[in-house]
Formats: sequence, C-alpha cells, structure tokens
Amino acid sequence: MSITTLLSCIYISYSKTMKLLLKNKRAYFDYDIQQFWEAWIVLLWHEVKSIKSKFVSINEALVRVIDGRVVITNMNVALYPKTTPAIAWDYTTTRYRYLLLHKEQIAKLVASTTKTWLHLLLLQLYIDEKWRVKATIGLWKIRRKVEKKQILKEKDTDRQAKKEIRHLWM
Repeated sequence: MSITTLLSCIYISYSKTMKLLLKNKRAYFDYDIQQFWEAWIVLLWHEVKSIKSKFVSINEALVRVIDGRVVITNMNVALYPKTTPAIAWDYTTTRYRYLLLHKEQIAKLVASTTKTWLHLLLLQLYIDEKWRVKATIGLWKIRRKVEKKQILKEKDTDRQAKKEIRHLWM
C-alpha cells in the first residue's frame, strides 16, 4: 500500500465526523427557525483554541448584515488561558466576527430580513472535517407563549406515551 493511498484512507475516515462544540438550545425553544445556513467564521488563532476548549458563550449572539458583510455580534469568546498577554494585549471578547458566505447567500439573507420581520441568530458551532470552526445560523421569528405551551404539552404527552409503552413491555 502506497503512502498516498494510506493518507487518503485516513482523510476519508476523518471526513465523516463533525464535532459539535456548542448548541443554542434555548433558541430552538424560544424562536421558530425557518431557514438554516452554514458558514465559516474568521477567527484569530487563540480564538480557535478557546472555542475548541469551549471557552465561548453563544446565548446572546446575534447575526447582522453590515455593509454587505455578515457579522456575528455579542459572541463572547474568552481569551485562551495559555495566550501570552503581549500577543493579545488589546483583545476584546465580544468583537465582530465575520462569516464567510457567497454573495448570493448574503443577498438572500438581506432580502429575507428586510422584507419580513425575521432576524438572524447563531445556532451552533462545530468543527468540520478539515478542523475549521463553522457556524450554523438561522432565520427566526419569535414564538408566542401559547405556541411554547403547546410544544411543552406535546413533549409531555410523547414522554408519557413512551413511558407507558416501556411499562407494557416489562
């Protein structure tokens, strides 16, 4: 077996896995998410290490389109503990982080957010097959309290049905 065949086999085995780092669980409950997009994030090297070590908070993170560029705001990425202060002396934890999207995708985002009362939200952070940090963003509309109560009732009835089925089998 040649070295190129061996390396390609190793690459194929790693490419099938994607590691989920963070998920904004509250967003899936509070908002009705209508569309999803995936994008790479432009980060500094110590921010990548912090995100992989899970020193990040995406609960308040929002996504905006500013001057034709898609930007994540309020994503709090703590400074990596092993970073020397001389390298990151002016680092701010909630700076703008740009997302890499195609022009057509940005045009669709702008059109969908300006025509309707929909907004963009950061939903997930994960590492892709080439060990790059990617984000899943979603187009959302807020849910009313009645809709949230209905979802909780449906989950509760499903849970009760599964519990009864388990007791029937025992």
